[in-house]
Amino acid sequence: MLTRREFLGRSARLAPVAASFPWLLAACGGDERTAQDETSGKAQILVGFGTGNAPEQIPIQERLADAFARAGAGGSVDFLRIPDTDEAQRKLGVLIAAGDPPNMVLPTGLYGIALYVDQDVWFDLSGYMRDDDIDPGLFEEATLRAARVPNYYGADSDAMVGIPAGMFTHVVAYNKELFEKAGVPEPPHEWGTDEWTYDRQLEVATSLTLDSKGRTPNDAGFDAADIVQFGLGHWDTGMMIRGFGGSPYDPESRTLAFDTPEYQAGLQFGADLINRHHVLANDELAAGVAAGADDPQLAAWTSGKLAMIDMCACDLLSYGSGAKFAWDVAAWPGGPERTVAHLNLDVGSIVAASDNHDLSWEVLKFMLTEPDNARTLSVQGYGAMSPLKSESGKFVDELQDRFPGVDLQVFVDALPFSTPEQEEWYPAFLEVNDMSGQFLDAVYQGQAPAAERLPDYQEAAQQAVDKWFETHELPQD
Repeated sequence: MLTRREFLGRSARLAPVAASFPWLLAACGGDERTAQDETSGKAQILVGFGTGNAPEQIPIQERLADAFARAGAGGSVDFLRIPDTDEAQRKLGVLIAAGDPPNMVLPTGLYGIALYVDQDVWFDLSGYMRDDDIDPGLFEEATLRAARVPNYYGADSDAMVGIPAGMFTHVVAYNKELFEKAGVPEPPHEWGTDEWTYDRQLEVATSLTLDSKGRTPNDAGFDAADIVQFGLGHWDTGMMIRGFGGSPYDPESRTLAFDTPEYQAGLQFGADLINRHHVLANDELAAGVAAGADDPQLAAWTSGKLAMIDMCACDLLSYGSGAKFAWDVAAWPGGPERTVAHLNLDVGSIVAASDNHDLSWEVLKFMLTEPDNARTLSVQGYGAMSPLKSESGKFVDELQDRFPGVDLQVFVDALPFSTPEQEEWYPAFLEVNDMSGQFLDAVYQGQAPAAERLPDYQEAAQQAVDKWFETHELPQD
C-alpha cells in the first residue's frame, strides 16, 4: 500500500528480526572510550541497511577507504556488503550474537536506527563529539535531530547514535510532455505557494488520467478498469496525513494519535485518490500499464504512463536517468494545515558490541565531517545531499550536468518543508508497524473508511505501547 511504500511496508517484512533475536537486548552502548580501544587495525563497515551497493556507488566508497588508510591514522577499512536490506538487518543480529559484529553500519536510515535503538545496539557518539570538538552546528538541523532520536533519548539529550551521512528530500517530478499535450499548466517550483494545494493537484491529476478512449474521470463513460495513463504514481500518501496535521505519536503524553480527525482525514484523502478519484496508481494498477515489469511504478513512469510522481533525491539515478521524455521537478502541494514532504536521512553508526570504537570513530569522522569527503560520499557515493551546511547546496553543482533542464534547486529548497517524522522511533516500534496492515489495508483497498478502521488500530497499537513501558524505561526516566 502506498503509505507504506518505504516505511510501513518494510515493517511487516522486518518484524520477525527483533522477535527472533532477543539477545540483542544484551548489547551495550555508552559514550566512554575503553582502554582497549586504539586507532590501528582494520574497521569493517556493513553496507546494506539502505543505499550504497549499486555498482556506480562502490568505487567512491572504496576510494575514500583507501584515502583513510593513506592519511596515516594507523588503520584501514573494509566493507561487508549485503545488497538485500532485510538480510543485512538480519545478518547484523546474527553477527552480534556470534560475537563478531561489524564495527559500523554506513549508511543506515532512520528506520534502521529505530529498529534497534531501544535494544542498545548503537554506540552513543556524543563523547567523541565533545572530545574532538566536533560542533553539531556543522550539520543541517533536521539531520541532527534524526541522529539524536529525541523520542527515545529525550528532546534535551545530546546523545548521538549516528553521524549524518546523507539527506534525501522529496519533490514532485512531472512529465512535461504529458502536461503540454493536455494543455495543463506545469506545477510551481516554488515551495509554499497558496495555489498549489492537495485539491489543486487532484484537479491536475484528474485532467491527466485517461482511459483507453481518452476520457478523464470527469468525463461521462470513463472506465476506471481501463486506465492507460495515471495523473499520479509512486506517491507517498502517508505524507498527506502530515499535511492534514496528523502525527502518529506524542512523546510528552506517550500516546499514539492514529484516531484523531486530522489523521483520519489525511488517510482517507490518500485512499480516495486510488479508489474514488481513480487518479493514483498503486503497484497493482501500475502493473496494468507496465505489464511484466519487475518494478511497475518505475516502468510506468519511464514509459510515460504517469504524469506526476513523488521523487526522492535517491530516485534520481533510477527514475531520473531512465526517463526518455522531457521532465522537471516541482514543489510538493500544501495540505490544509501545512506544506510538508518526507525527508529521508542516512547516518553512519558504530555497533556498540564491536571492538575498537576509537578506530571506527576516526573512520566516521574522516568520511562524514571533512567537507570534501562528506560531499563526495553523499552526492557521488549515495546520490544524496550532504548534511553539512557548508556542502548541502553543492548538490546542484555536482549533478546539474547529469540532469540538464531539471530544476534541481527544488530539492534544496525543500529542506525547510521536509520532516523525517514518518520514520521516527516510538515505543513498540516494530509491533505497531507490523500490525498496520490488518487495519489499514482495507482502507487503501476501498473496503472500509478510515474513520472505521483507525480507532481499532489506535486501541491495539496503544496497548502495545503501554505494554512496552511496563518492561522498558526511556533513558531520561
